[in-house]
Amino acid sequence: MIDPELHGQQHEPRCLFCGRRAIRSEVPESGAHDVDCAICGRYRASQDREVRFLQKQFSRRARAQHLRGIRAANDEGFRYSIDDGRAIG
Repeated sequence: MIDPELHGQQHEPRCLFCGRRAIRSEVPESGAHDVDCAICGRYRASQDREVRFLQKQFSRRARAQHLRGIRAANDEGFRYSIDDGRAIG
């Protein structure tokens, strides 16, 4: 039998980088999601990019590069787009 409390936790939004709980909101015009992680920062990822991250199709080096981009964009008051590697408003 599945514990309903544990079953509900599987669908909680998670950060693509650290796996911790995050606030996730959909961006209707682009089909992407904005993710706000207390540890990694604020970033945007398309659904396709999220799937590729979850399937571990990116190297550790690429992930580290994205994290540096997220931190730099967040320091300037922007959100980082994982899809094209730029800061967005």
